[in-house]
Amino acid sequence: MMKRLLFFCILFLLLEGPARVSAQPETALLHFDKSFYVAGEVAWFQLYLPAHLQERSFAPHLTVVDPAGKTVWETFLDTKGKVNCSGYYEIPYELDAGFYQFHFTARDAERRSTELINAVVPVYSDLKPLPGDVAVPDTSYFYDGSEPAAKLLRVDIRPDGNAPVSPRQPVSLHITVTDRDGKPVEAVGSVSVRDERLTGRAVLYKSAIFTGDELPGNARWLPDAGWAGTALLPDGKPLQTPLLAALDVETNEVHFAETDANGHFLLRVPPYSGMRRIQILERSGTRIRVDWEKDTTRFVRTRLPYTPGILEYLEQSRKRKKIYQLYAAVETKLQRAVSVLPVTEWETRRSYPVQDYERFPDLATFFQEVVWMVKFSSHKGAYKAGMYNTAQLEEFGHAPLFLLDNKATFDADFIARLKPADIDTIDLLYEPKLLRKHFPAIGSGGVIRIKTLRRNGVLPSEQEANIFPAARIYAGGAIPGDRSGRVRTRTAPCALLESGAPDRRAGQGDDHVQPPGRPGRFHCGNSGTGTRRGKGD
Repeated sequence: MMKRLLFFCILFLLLEGPARVSAQPETALLHFDKSFYVAGEVAWFQLYLPAHLQERSFAPHLTVVDPAGKTVWETFLDTKGKVNCSGYYEIPYELDAGFYQFHFTARDAERRSTELINAVVPVYSDLKPLPGDVAVPDTSYFYDGSEPAAKLLRVDIRPDGNAPVSPRQPVSLHITVTDRDGKPVEAVGSVSVRDERLTGRAVLYKSAIFTGDELPGNARWLPDAGWAGTALLPDGKPLQTPLLAALDVETNEVHFAETDANGHFLLRVPPYSGMRRIQILERSGTRIRVDWEKDTTRFVRTRLPYTPGILEYLEQSRKRKKIYQLYAAVETKLQRAVSVLPVTEWETRRSYPVQDYERFPDLATFFQEVVWMVKFSSHKGAYKAGMYNTAQLEEFGHAPLFLLDNKATFDADFIARLKPADIDTIDLLYEPKLLRKHFPAIGSGGVIRIKTLRRNGVLPSEQEANIFPAARIYAGGAIPGDRSGRVRTRTAPCALLESGAPDRRAGQGDDHVQPPGRPGRFHCGNSGTGTRRGKGD
């Protein structure tokens, strides 16, 4: 079947002098590779920033919010001093259908959060067939040339030849960018392709291109991950302390934040890879509660529109997933970098393989009978603990820190009542020099590391509540590619373009872009062998 395709471009001018500055917008722009998505697909996006943010590295925070206002995913990006960055969101298969917000913010050192852009994106589900009568009238509309780039530039997109395009047919495009005087322009941009017979008027092209508010020219946003919160005591009063500890559960690295008179704090963590868990604790063991500040989002609940083309797309998507399930494969295989976590390792002269000893009723008895350096004492039915300082030949002046499968607690009564039958090893760290190096402030009373046999130790619920999953910093969000220098996408026809510049590498798939040496000219090829059926490309 023949198709009519719409090509949408966002292009940014590269700064080469004062005359070029005015051509770039002072707002953020966000470009998705598709007008809508289906649960289980990958949403690729490209974020463009104003020219005045060039050379200012900061970490935009992306929050994905479902129709009920609940955060379903979050991450940090890294601009690396550029005016564009990109990434993707792997939409879970079980995600409910509805409009989802992609909310981008940035935070400064004063805890202030600035909205960069907010996009509302339709996500469909193909888990259950839908009745055909839910479809809205399929009134096709034609591109009017009113997207942001058209106001600043002239973009000419020409395919090789004038023959109609059929599904999965190889297509090559020649894209020329000129200014209003017809002169070639050096630019960075992205291109997405939409079949208007699929979406009709119900899902407009603007659902793939979004514009934010004007951004301040004097912004100084954080270059690392930052979370704002409030530390409260059990009675609800704010905790004011110069050293609020934040322990990285995966690596045992310790970070600190300062709380003000209202208990407000800003936790900053240097760039990291992989998923982390951060545990907040008061350095002397005082029980606290942490309330995290959430980004404010505005959301209007709207029913998803269904065109006959979208209904057909969902039916084909459901069949396609069954085929991949049959062959135990995935449609979009992403290449992920392996995260190597720099775990804090410390050698101990005293390690106790608990399973080699006779069974004791609880850990308090085990320590009493086996580990002479740690003393548990009971007072009014509750245990307290202390560790012997071999350097000073006396007991440490502070309570020891326990690490139960890397989770920190000062709760000696909880530890004392654990069953030795569930414990693998117990290690002691007591040298003052090593304590200051690995566990500053929080380890001044010694550290006792306890590893369970299953490595799944759980702290009391009020302490577990202070452990939160830290959104990863997305180190590189370019569309996947290979070493040939071609931009290739298998998930959707979207490409990052840069004229007159070195080849850009991106993911794997079959669409590709080859930027020539002449400014303003691109060559974009789509081999037509992507995994989606042609009507959806």
